[in-house]
Amino acid sequence: MLISIITTILITLCLEIFIIYRFKSQEVLAMKMWQLFLAGIALSIAILFLQKLINPIILNGKGENSSLIYSSFITSSLLEETGKIVALLIFLALTTTRYELKSLLLYTFSLAWGFCFFENLRYGFTYELGTLMRFKMATPMHIIATLFAALFIFKYTNASGRKRDLWALLIFLVPILVHGFYNLLLQMPNPTPLNFGFTFAAMEVIILYIVFFFIYKKEEEK
Repeated sequence: MLISIITTILITLCLEIFIIYRFKSQEVLAMKMWQLFLAGIALSIAILFLQKLINPIILNGKGENSSLIYSSFITSSLLEETGKIVALLIFLALTTTRYELKSLLLYTFSLAWGFCFFENLRYGFTYELGTLMRFKMATPMHIIATLFAALFIFKYTNASGRKRDLWALLIFLVPILVHGFYNLLLQMPNPTPLNFGFTFAAMEVIILYIVFFFIYKKEEEK
């Protein structure tokens, strides 16, 4: 357990410090990234308490299949992704009127990284190192889901008419579905020694990163 906790703290803080040091010449950007990293931690704590509050009420009397769908798409996906997006939108509204895509993605990464830091730390107190590594797969999933939201926020601010409405919908819809299907794959029954659910969940995350990379490059070339 101690190794898991120390590993989580070192990896998380070292990467966040490295990224901020990389952009230290842009003082405002670095400061906002630290703020969002801390906001992500606070958000993760708040959502944990919210989940503990509403889960016993909602899940009372539900069947196994209903509980599976609920835990995949509601208690984790809907609450966590909506929380991150709303926190990001509030932060952007309070701190700036216009932002570049690269800056927006750095802000978003810091928020998601802080969120995952507390989540991984919490699992570190509960699970052995081998099991914890399975939960750490959720870290890239959280990041890519939130990065897609940031990309759609950027598209929304530069669109008009019906396209603007479409991007507004995708800001929330895509991260919730990405997170929900990831959770669903992990919780599917696994009758074989090979964990196909975990394999498919990992493949989903890898494919999404590839798709995001090409969309981002295309957007940067405009």
